[in-house]
Amino acid sequence: MLKIRKIQPADAQALTASGAPLLAVLPAGNYAEQVLSQGGTVFLMYEDGIPAGLCALASPAADTGEKPRCARLLFVAVQPESRRHGLGRILMGLAANEVAERQENKVWFLAADAPSDPGAAAFAAAMGMKPAQNTEHLLILDLSDVSGLRFGGKPHPHA
Repeated sequence: MLKIRKIQPADAQALTASGAPLLAVLPAGNYAEQVLSQGGTVFLMYEDGIPAGLCALASPAADTGEKPRCARLLFVAVQPESRRHGLGRILMGLAANEVAERQENKVWFLAADAPSDPGAAAFAAAMGMKPAQNTEHLLILDLSDVSGLRFGGKPHPHA
């Protein structure tokens, strides 16, 4: 069974203490705690009760003041044995929804550093993220056109 939670600091501490295999694909063992301590948002995905994926967004205060506004995606990770089942796409959809609902700061784009890992780069491309115009180190997802977040880049066949 799949469960997804927007976690709190106590949840992040429990994740760090759990020694879950997901920790191996994060930048640091206490990554979720670090993001939350800086005012960010973390979604944690559980598959059969075991942490299987994580998505982290920077604090709304980090949204750029430029027009159009841009929110910062920090990290998306799915443990290797759970990949290729749409879990990353679900996490990206949650991230897009989260920033779209930031009422105080209307956000039009989701930005992330361009990944150096070929698998991560392919995932970003499949999500519809494109290089920013003025830099090759930043990828942008236009939240007004999120077709990449749909099943297979097209509307889900059962929708």
